[in-house]
Amino acid sequence: MLIEHIYLNMDLLPDIQTEDISQSLTHLLRRKYAFKSTALKSDAAQALGISAGLPGLFIERIN
Repeated sequence: MLIEHIYLNMDLLPDIQTEDISQSLTHLLRRKYAFKSTALKSDAAQALGISAGLPGLFIERIN
């Protein structure tokens, strides 16, 4: 069994409150907001002071 608490920054996710999140939040974030789960590479993990390969969130910003 797993209980997961997810905290979302509403400033980064405009209009997320109007989305149907009864389905996969991961798919919604990937499709609409260009976020995706990933394993952290060594340079990013080192910058955060954690082990490489731990889960992280990839955010792609296109201007």
